[in-house]
Amino acid sequence: MSARGPVRFAHRGQVNDANERAPGRDILEREQGSKRGQPASERDSPVDRIDDPAIACALAVVAAEFLTQHWPVLRLMLGEKRADGALGFAIELRDGRAVALDLRAKAVAAESRQDRLGRRTSRVDGQLEQGRQQFLHLHAIACAAMKDNHRAVRRALRQFASPERAVGAARFFKTGKGDYGEGDIFIGCTVPEQRLVARQFRALPLAEVDELLTSRIHEERLTALLILVHQFTTTREASVRQRIFRLYMKRLAHINNWDLVDSSAEYIVGGWLADKDRGLLDKLAGSKHLWSRRVAMLATFHFIKEGAADDALRIATRLLNDRHDLIHKAVGWMLREVGKRVDRATLRAFLERHAATMPRTALRYAIEHLPAAERQRWMSYRVPAAARL
Repeated sequence: MSARGPVRFAHRGQVNDANERAPGRDILEREQGSKRGQPASERDSPVDRIDDPAIACALAVVAAEFLTQHWPVLRLMLGEKRADGALGFAIELRDGRAVALDLRAKAVAAESRQDRLGRRTSRVDGQLEQGRQQFLHLHAIACAAMKDNHRAVRRALRQFASPERAVGAARFFKTGKGDYGEGDIFIGCTVPEQRLVARQFRALPLAEVDELLTSRIHEERLTALLILVHQFTTTREASVRQRIFRLYMKRLAHINNWDLVDSSAEYIVGGWLADKDRGLLDKLAGSKHLWSRRVAMLATFHFIKEGAADDALRIATRLLNDRHDLIHKAVGWMLREVGKRVDRATLRAFLERHAATMPRTALRYAIEHLPAAERQRWMSYRVPAAARL
């Protein structure tokens, strides 16, 4: 905004015509639809009731900082061009407000030049009012876009959706009939994109996270779990951690693919059981539910990272003869981590007892970090005759 012309969107360089449909108005109308019929005093934002254009324009500093801080998600909500224009306007309004207000003050103070400067004052006041109206509209759009609910998360994820990637993901995660991921639906978001969205909505209330966690869309469930992991690992409130853990256990049926388990079990289940009885792991390991068994194995990663191998070895022993390849991989992975992070002697002692009979997939995973000659020896290992007597 400047004193020489109308307020413009910096990105487009075009005057924002009051008759033109404003960017993001559809979003705003959808978010405010439920408020129609309420008294104006209840429906309007406090900002809407600011009468002084100077005060409203001063708020542009806050707007520019807000939009800059939340730029990634605003871009998702409004689209790149509209969000760029909105941010450009906020910055322009912020940078130009001092000039406009200074001109207004000078015009009012200079009595000897009242006539000439009066016309200038009128023009500046008009620009300030136009800026105020655009700022209020921008404020409403941003608040609607940033509203923390599961629908906003879904809109954000769909900005990254790719039909081509969705086809590849469905094939990679075995969603065909009879496969372990049968019926799962993908929209084609990458994990980094989901992490971006999860960061922007990291304060999402648990009730809203639950809506995503029970979704048919795979990416929505993973994003929900990433949010839960963040909340669980950053809070010091035991009651909050307990609510997250209980929600996780309640929705185990929806944590139904290996990436969902692997990105969450060690943090939430392992983290919760860190200072508690760990009999729950044995119960999960005995479940008929494939993913509950994998949760039991992956939860021990939390303890392995703390230098404790007992729980991992106990659950691994229980799952050695599991019928599913995905459990064999999880067992081998955790055994490998025991050798890397705890003690190789502990891993070798386990292999001495089980290498001859354990599934080859689990064994290959467990010995990946060992020297080639030793790996070959373990793959051909047979229990000594004396040990069989």
